[in-house]
Amino acid sequence: MGIWEAFLNWLRSLFFKQEMELSLIGLQNAGKTSLVNVVATGGYSEDMIPTVGFNMRKVTKEM
Repeated sequence: MGIWEAFLNWLRSLFFKQEMELSLIGLQNAGKTSLVNVVATGGYSEDMIPTVGFNMRKVTKEM
């Protein structure tokens, strides 16, 4: 298990202890959508287009 995978597992464990709504605010090209996608899917994709407006994702934890 790599250090990034361990970090992502730790990050997911923080977010999935209970149901919550999270607002992520930051500068342009700061990686907000990438962070949401990594938490939601566990993978990273370099070929993303810039987000126009806002993103809304529902993420559920599989037990």
